[in-house]
Amino acid sequence: RPVILKSTGGHSIWLNSKALELAGITDDTPDPPNGRIDRDPETGEAIGGLQEAAMDLVAAHIPAPTGRQLEDAIVYAVEHFNQLGITNWLDAGVEVFADGSSPTIDAYKTVQNNGRLNMNVTVSLKWENDLGNEQIDTLIAASRRAREAGIRADSVKFYLDGVLVQRTAAVLHPYMGTADEYGELQIPNEQLADAVAKLDAQDFQIFVHAIGDRAVRKALDAIEESQSNGAEANSRHLIAHLNLIDPADQPRFGELNVAANFQPLWACDHAYMRLTAEQVGEIRMRHTYPANSVLSAGGRLAYGADWPVASANPFEGLEVAVSRREPGMPDTDPLYEHEGVTLEEAIKGYTIEVARVTDLAEETGSLSVGKSADLIVVDQDIFSVPAHEISRTSVLLTLFRGRAVHGELAQL
Repeated sequence: RPVILKSTGGHSIWLNSKALELAGITDDTPDPPNGRIDRDPETGEAIGGLQEAAMDLVAAHIPAPTGRQLEDAIVYAVEHFNQLGITNWLDAGVEVFADGSSPTIDAYKTVQNNGRLNMNVTVSLKWENDLGNEQIDTLIAASRRAREAGIRADSVKFYLDGVLVQRTAAVLHPYMGTADEYGELQIPNEQLADAVAKLDAQDFQIFVHAIGDRAVRKALDAIEESQSNGAEANSRHLIAHLNLIDPADQPRFGELNVAANFQPLWACDHAYMRLTAEQVGEIRMRHTYPANSVLSAGGRLAYGADWPVASANPFEGLEVAVSRREPGMPDTDPLYEHEGVTLEEAIKGYTIEVARVTDLAEETGSLSVGKSADLIVVDQDIFSVPAHEISRTSVLLTLFRGRAVHGELAQL
């Protein structure tokens, strides 16, 4: 029986021997560009792991979800998020066909038409790294089709590098124990700069996955170059994950008006972070998730979860953003405690700053006269409890546009 297992993070898959056989992957199959076939270090035998672009070698053997499955997945996510008090999200990396169509956007339209899309959604279209800038016209067409269907899709997600533990993230200095292993940039610099400039001119949001410090720098370089023609900086651009940011680049987020999209729940001393330290070393680890440094240098924090890679619960993220400790574990060592932010700043990162990058700050993200009644009621005052109890907060009521979408009132 062929077996294919996907990693939660989306950068790796694992195959058993039958799946390798069906996919035609042998010991002699070369690594594709921007990808790696894991091999036994002594024999060279393919052992089943496929990293980054190597996952495409088996993609044709994985059945695509049906339209109904996509609709059910969206409904599940909406209900789950509403329970957590979330009414605004950015769906990152949605695939688009060559004709500008997208099964995922079609599913969103159906869910919306059925009255079950109880939140604001911005779809971020996926930039296909194996294609060139000729795909820009396709992305423009997809955005237009989505807008006509009542779905906002004026964002493009670039996957610029991989992840640190697998050594596929692009870093400025070699990985520990190597002399010349820096990870790979998945998009050539010139192509990225050209694509960013052209999409920025069409008023698209630029959304970049960048984990290594070299990828972060190149993403900032491309956005800065797009502004060199005198165009006003687009405050909706953002760079996501940011596991490592070189100190020289930390002030550039404020200078370029680019939002730093951290996942604060990750910024604590957990097992995966210790695996990361083995790859980058103690000195570079001091620059991991430097939220307070970016903020102090004039940058903006737009917090998120990268769900389902990690929990979407904002209260768990708020606790770690403040304490830099695992939720509910006050006696553990913090991950560079000086990079924690105040609770007020963390809440802004989850609310009004998210509304800004989704272009909804005039409608939601804060409570004021004339804005949508998107609000929650919780079971405790998170400003009056110890930081390690913030994650215990429960949402009693969620309102979206003044209507209860979670809680007892939602059942009426």
